[in-house]
Amino acid sequence: MTEEVRLIAGEETTRKGKVAVKNAWIQFFNLCPDYKNHFTRIGSKDDRVVIIGFSTCSNKELDGPALWTALLKNDLIDEWRILDDTNENRKLLGISI
Repeated sequence: MTEEVRLIAGEETTRKGKVAVKNAWIQFFNLCPDYKNHFTRIGSKDDRVVIIGFSTCSNKELDGPALWTALLKNDLIDEWRILDDTNENRKLLGISI
C-alpha cells in the first residue's frame, strides 16, 4: 500500500493513510473472522484493476456478490474500493452486463 492509501466501502466508509487502513482491516477481521472474498473475474487497464466476485460471511449483510477496484501507484495499492454488484456500478466500471 502507498502511505496515502484510501479504503472506500460504498459511499459511507473512508479511511485514509496506511496506518488507518491497516487498523480498519484488523478491526474488520476481528469482527468478521470468517469473511472471505472469492474473485471470479479480474481485469485491468493502466493503473486500475476491476474485480468481480462474491464474499462469504456469517454476517448476512457481507455475504453475496460484490465488485472491487484497486488503483495502483508505483505498483502499490493507492485505493481499494468495495462496491455493491449492481447494474449501475457495472456500467460505471465499464463491465459488460
